[in-house]
Amino acid sequence: MDQSGETHDDPAGETAALQQQLAVLRLRLEQVEQESAERDQLAATLRLAERRLRLIASLSGDSIYEVALPNQRFYIHSRDTYSAASLQVEQLGLDYWQEAIHEEDRERVLQARQRLLHDGTPFHEEYRFRLPHGQWIHLVDRSTLLEMEDPPYRCQIGVTTDITEQVQQKAARKVLEREVQQMRHLESLIAMAGGISHDYNNMLMAIMGNTELALELAPQQPPLQRTLHAIFQAAQRAADLTAKMLAYAGPQPLEVQPVSLNALIQALQDLLRASLPPGVQITYQLDPQLPLIPACSLQLRQVLTNLITNAFEAMSSHGGELCITTKLVACTQDDLVGLIFGHERQPGAYVQLSMRDTGHGIDQATLERIFEPFFSTRFVGRGLGLAVVHGVVRGHGGMLHVESQPGQGTTCHLWLPVNPTSAAKPAASVVDAVPASQPHATKHVLVIDDDPAVRVVTGRMLSKLGCTMCEAADGLAGLAKLEELGDQIELVLVDLTMPVMSGGAVAAAVLAQHPTLPVILMSGYAAHEVTRQYQHLPLAGVLQKPFRLDELQGVLYHVRL
Repeated sequence: MDQSGETHDDPAGETAALQQQLAVLRLRLEQVEQESAERDQLAATLRLAERRLRLIASLSGDSIYEVALPNQRFYIHSRDTYSAASLQVEQLGLDYWQEAIHEEDRERVLQARQRLLHDGTPFHEEYRFRLPHGQWIHLVDRSTLLEMEDPPYRCQIGVTTDITEQVQQKAARKVLEREVQQMRHLESLIAMAGGISHDYNNMLMAIMGNTELALELAPQQPPLQRTLHAIFQAAQRAADLTAKMLAYAGPQPLEVQPVSLNALIQALQDLLRASLPPGVQITYQLDPQLPLIPACSLQLRQVLTNLITNAFEAMSSHGGELCITTKLVACTQDDLVGLIFGHERQPGAYVQLSMRDTGHGIDQATLERIFEPFFSTRFVGRGLGLAVVHGVVRGHGGMLHVESQPGQGTTCHLWLPVNPTSAAKPAASVVDAVPASQPHATKHVLVIDDDPAVRVVTGRMLSKLGCTMCEAADGLAGLAKLEELGDQIELVLVDLTMPVMSGGAVAAAVLAQHPTLPVILMSGYAAHEVTRQYQHLPLAGVLQKPFRLDELQGVLYHVRL
């Protein structure tokens, strides 16, 4: 403004002011650009972190969820575990999640969540969960609380892992471990049964042999003969019991022939009608087209009798019905799973026998032991019935399965192969008895046995038959005795199971030095099994202890010296 009061423009001042404002704007613009770049960088970092998190969750197979508090809004951020079902779970909300937990797990899981919400106790639970389409899965659920002040936010963040496959694998492992444990248990029982049978047969050899010789010495004394007969018959029953234990030990070579299972059942019908407990009925559903199977008919008849006897006794107090069914089935690999001996068998055609009774049933603890020898829920002495069934079925290449619950009866299934992969063959050379009137020419017999009672009674029996016995208490002593006596020995009887040197090794050594000298193995084990085991040796035969006088005479006759 000049002295006259007029205002004049100042271009230089205005320019300076504008430049100053522009500088401020440029600075602000740079700040905005920097902030924008930082925000973009932060957004990119967040997107990368979110993508990384989703990728990690996807690779882990986990599902990440969030429950907003306090409104309980339910979100699922990764749905790889649940697939399409997870979207339905999210839409149905927290109420559905609570109801979909298995009722046996629900209270425990909900209480654990309440502890998390109340005092922050970490939530880590495993539970069964039902998806909307009805499938049950197993989940491991881990969650914690997220609490923020700026902005104010509180939620439950969690991760669930679908462990259904692992649970199923664990259950399958337990089944397999149980089967392995059962097989080990059975193997130990089999070894025990064989060992006990061997020792019992040695003792019974002395009892029966001496009793039979005493009977020969007392022909005119009826009271004494009756007593000796009673002793001999009791010993014979004990020998039958050891034979059953050996049957349990199976598998053994069987006297196999084509057998009709239907015919065996029909042949028992008259006997069954006569022994029916009051109020018990039998129904039959027998497949008329059932093929023949290679089997030992005597052993199968014993199996049928034992199973039917068990069913009758289960219904003896209140009556009921026994249904006997036969049919031809084609077993696949899956069908064999879970059956006793199923893991040892091959898929193929089997004849199936089923016996279903309406008796009192069996609890799980008893069911796991029913095939053990001497185990019985009845009185003492009845515990080998199902053990024999177990051994016979095993020896025939078959399978077993028993279903039962207390109060709901019992069903026993067994499968026998129509074309077994290794059909049993008739037994090889096992000596038989001959009539007492048959002549023999054997004079000098070497008996090698570590049991002195067996040597004594065998010597007395040989003497009765006109022979002279030389004896030895072990294999080495026996070979030395043979070397000493040379050609005077015309027959060698050697026990299979001995200390120092086994009977098989002794027999091999004798035959190597004297290939024409008859050698007979004596054993408390099954004669057919011993014959099979030593089929590579040219044995003259096998004598199964306890043997009778006429069976020993059969040896002397068959070697024909």
